[in-house]
Amino acid sequence: LAAAKHGSACNSALAYRLPRLGLLGSASSWQSQQQRLSSTDLRSVVAEKIPAQQERLKAIKKAHGDKVIGDVTVGMCIGGMRGITGMLWETSLLDPEDGIRFRGYTIPECQKALPAAVEGGEPLPEGMLWLLMTGEIPTKEQVDQLSVDLRKRSALPPHVAKVLNAMPADTHPMTQFTQAILALQTNSEFAAAYTRGIHKSEYW
Repeated sequence: LAAAKHGSACNSALAYRLPRLGLLGSASSWQSQQQRLSSTDLRSVVAEKIPAQQERLKAIKKAHGDKVIGDVTVGMCIGGMRGITGMLWETSLLDPEDGIRFRGYTIPECQKALPAAVEGGEPLPEGMLWLLMTGEIPTKEQVDQLSVDLRKRSALPPHVAKVLNAMPADTHPMTQFTQAILALQTNSEFAAAYTRGIHKSEYW
């Protein structure tokens, strides 16, 4: 668990301190872990993890909710919140020694551990997505199934294509990408559930 901020020093300190405080949760039972390893459905794997993570965050807030984790200066604010601890997250950490880590794994470790399309090749993006969402290294079967699931969802709604086609030809690719994501909001299951009044405990 790391503190979200612009900078890495406090991130590293908090990220390495929390395990010592016993707040990162106990390891899952062997049986539960084996069930996750055998499941090829990312949604079900995440669903199994959510309750424990919700309780874990409650425990952190209860035990350490009043603790101060940093000071804020006017210079930090003027500098765009540089160095200000702002939130908790655990998918990545900028390690001062090893560079960025994803769920605790360095880039070389990810390249070695995550499944690739061909032996010795670079990891498949779906494998990294699985790692970020679950904290676990997926099997090749899990990655292949996730690829199939994502392909089934890959159809582009006509109105999104119109948005992209209306943009100038020299529009930066990342601008096109972000605009397409925003245009997909009308198809968002979360947006529809939020409108219906879904409880925040079910936001995931």
